[in-house]
Amino acid sequence: MHQNDIINLITNNIVVLDKDLKFLFSPHNKNAQTSINRYLLKDRVCIEKDDPSYFLTLKKQFIKNIDVINPLTFTVVRNPLDRFVSAFVYLQKNKKIDKKIDINEWTNTVFVNTGTIFDPHFAPQEKYHKPIIDLNFDHIINFDNLNRDWRLVAKKISASENLPHKNAGRKRIMELSKKSRKIIEDIYYEDFEMFEGL
Repeated sequence: MHQNDIINLITNNIVVLDKDLKFLFSPHNKNAQTSINRYLLKDRVCIEKDDPSYFLTLKKQFIKNIDVINPLTFTVVRNPLDRFVSAFVYLQKNKKIDKKIDINEWTNTVFVNTGTIFDPHFAPQEKYHKPIIDLNFDHIINFDNLNRDWRLVAKKISASENLPHKNAGRKRIMELSKKSRKIIEDIYYEDFEMFEGL
């Protein structure tokens, strides 16, 4: 990734920084974020909401030394339909969406009106100053091949290759009606273009 893109990413987006300045992870809700941040790399990373002061110090170190440290950059992307269903199930489980409501009814009555602002778990994956593919991450991990792709990153950052699966939800994509799929496709059109282009 180009140095200017790394600086822009660190300055304008939610990122997870390695305490030893060796890598930068750009997370997305429902894309193995909890498994990576809170379990596998919990002793190595700094997350801004956990320690804003230390994060700011690290952020300044990353930016100041960017030409020397050349950190590995990675993100995880996921099929937008799969990710939408996962977010829906997760939010039902955590009582932010009524457990009695059907995914299609909710999509056609609530999500069609609120879109991604309903909850951060629905935030689009394409949220940067340019498309994900154009940012030239060192690794764009495809959630469909999570274990295989993670092993490549793990070797480079000296982490365990065994990625725990936390917050794993059951697959319910088949339950989505054509109308619901169309709503989701319209709202996440940039995410679909990105995912299909990988």
